[in-house]
Amino acid sequence: MIAPSSSSAAPLSGEPADAPRSGPSSPTAPEDGSSPEAPDQHGSPHPEHSSDSEGETQGPDAMPGYQHVRRLARALVEVRSRQGLSDRRVDGLVALWLALPDFDKQRLIYPARHQERIVQGRFKASKGKSSIILGKDSLQRCLLGLNSGPANWPGTSRLVEAICSQLCQIHPSATQSAGVKKSRWALILADYVAIREAVLNSPRLMAQTNIQLFELNQRTISQW
Repeated sequence: MIAPSSSSAAPLSGEPADAPRSGPSSPTAPEDGSSPEAPDQHGSPHPEHSSDSEGETQGPDAMPGYQHVRRLARALVEVRSRQGLSDRRVDGLVALWLALPDFDKQRLIYPARHQERIVQGRFKASKGKSSIILGKDSLQRCLLGLNSGPANWPGTSRLVEAICSQLCQIHPSATQSAGVKKSRWALILADYVAIREAVLNSPRLMAQTNIQLFELNQRTISQW
């Protein structure tokens, strides 16, 4: 009988994964191209485990290809507790971005925040001088940055909406620590801001993708 070969060989070394903000480092994900990293300390689902079996799905807007949006959203949610994005993680995020439907890759057109004339209200007409300054919001977005702008609704983008949906599952209720209570919406917003900053602080990810994570606030999240 032929003796079984040993399976205790050391694994090949790869690029070290980026370190989390606190706690031990997460185990390195399999190098199969299906996921940038393993789940972090909050226990968010791993894209590899939950997306491989996904078939073609439609999003809340009845548009197809929503499974690709969810995969990228899951990978982005995992970076919320990271100090930076490693090259390996960026490669994974770029690959997930390229798999998106074309209409999810297009730049967002933010809804107008002014009207030439009032179409609602009792008289449907403005009184005297208007306080509306045309182009104010466009200028504000320009000053804030290319991928930034005034707070919008999560539903403006399928990707942002998918990220918020997963953060809502991670934070089902308010928490209290050391006598300080944080609302559910504050927790969700804090994680979203961390994800957004991680994306904006990665020049290569910004150069190779068109990911737009616009600004949110607790009001737009809670009333979404």
